[in-house]
Amino acid sequence: MRKKHREGTKIWYQDKVKKLKRKCWSLMSEYVRLRDKGICITCGKKYPVMNAGHFKHGCLDFDERNINCQCQGCNTYKSGALDIYAIKLEAKYGFGIIQELEELKWKKPFYTYEELEQIKTDLESKISALKLAELSG
Repeated sequence: MRKKHREGTKIWYQDKVKKLKRKCWSLMSEYVRLRDKGICITCGKKYPVMNAGHFKHGCLDFDERNINCQCQGCNTYKSGALDIYAIKLEAKYGFGIIQELEELKWKKPFYTYEELEQIKTDLESKISALKLAELSG
């Protein structure tokens, strides 16, 4: 059984942030798969189970350019197929995106609870808009 921490303590706040970050990642993953219509950025195929694959791992979790739809084969078994991923990113976002993401990864943000709340709200709004567009079109 997990120990509950007293409200207002540093550990309590960190737990609260960690839980919200997990929720935001879940929303980001859903958003990316909807945005990319379930098509793998690296192989171009569509499978029943798709992932939200990072180009730069361990950082930039909420930078939409760094996260794109990938099939499990490319994301997991080919370790992201980063050589092909890089080429596809340049085609999608333009020349210089790789360098920009490389620079941003060193400025890895530590999100506050308030920042994560805003990210959550923004992602929920984007997901709703995509689902609505999918229904109407």
